[in-house]
Amino acid sequence: MADKHNKSFFGQSTGMFLQSSLKTDPFIFFRFIKKKENSVWEKPSIGEGKTIKCGLEEIVMILKVLKRYIKSWSTVHIFKEEKTSISVNWEGENKIWFNVSEYPKMLTIPQIEILVLLMEHILAEKIEFATSSGKSNEATPEVNDLPVKANIDIIKEKVVSDNLEIVEELDLGDKVK
Repeated sequence: MADKHNKSFFGQSTGMFLQSSLKTDPFIFFRFIKKKENSVWEKPSIGEGKTIKCGLEEIVMILKVLKRYIKSWSTVHIFKEEKTSISVNWEGENKIWFNVSEYPKMLTIPQIEILVLLMEHILAEKIEFATSSGKSNEATPEVNDLPVKANIDIIKEKVVSDNLEIVEELDLGDKVK
């Protein structure tokens, strides 16, 4: 298992980067950049583009959409009074859209498959290493493996933590596979 993961997904006008710096951090980053009118890509190193930080719960929800368990998912991050709208949703059978503020990024089936495998791997690492106490002599707690089923059409949640307010909306759609 690697400690860091970086993967980029580029299209004609928008690029998306998945970054996980440490397996002991319970979050990942998505960075989005656009091609400017002069055909030069924005540079995150000088503050251009948009970066979002996703916690374990958000990683799970993005995976649920990518794996077609739900049709779409959206949330709003509020950090230092700046609101960032985030949504992930399917368009037809072969495309998925990440919409982060004014950065829409479309992924195709091969890109989706790679992203799913990478995010599942990162999530497993983070659950193992970012949620443990670091003590190796502790007994492993027993966990019930019960399936989680959503029985309502829309779930809304509002969480405030570390000056980051997250508002989530879940659309299970009418043709969820």
